[in-house]
Amino acid sequence: MTHHGLEKGNRLPPQGDRLTNEDLFQTNELSRPASSRLVHKAQQQIEAGDLAAAAKTVQRAVDLDPHPVALELLGDLWMKLNQPERAIIPLAAAVTLDQKGGAASALAHVFMRLRREREAHAMAKLALDRRPGDRSALEVLEATRDDD
Repeated sequence: MTHHGLEKGNRLPPQGDRLTNEDLFQTNELSRPASSRLVHKAQQQIEAGDLAAAAKTVQRAVDLDPHPVALELLGDLWMKLNQPERAIIPLAAAVTLDQKGGAASALAHVFMRLRREREAHAMAKLALDRRPGDRSALEVLEATRDDD
């Protein structure tokens, strides 16, 4: 698996272990089924290479149910669409909502891409606190170590 890559099938982007759609949308909240269907549709759009349409679809899913993994997928799509500034808010929300997920590492990379080394360093440290050994976060920490 590659960083910020998107796999085929029923899984969201890799960055450490991800949950399947079935794992993500187990609750009985009324908005969850609609959100799950939208995420599935977005995955089909991703597989077809239509990342812009997928980003719009995931945004609709997030509007219904701001689930951390959907938020992280949205951030990943904005990065793939070369719009890192737009990735900050969904990834920051995912960092806040999911204490165990990989969003902190993804956000550290967004900050690196935007040359915001201080924020990148802080987010990489948070990512490593949450997921010791996270290679992606270690890369950012190494690249920003002089800012500590």
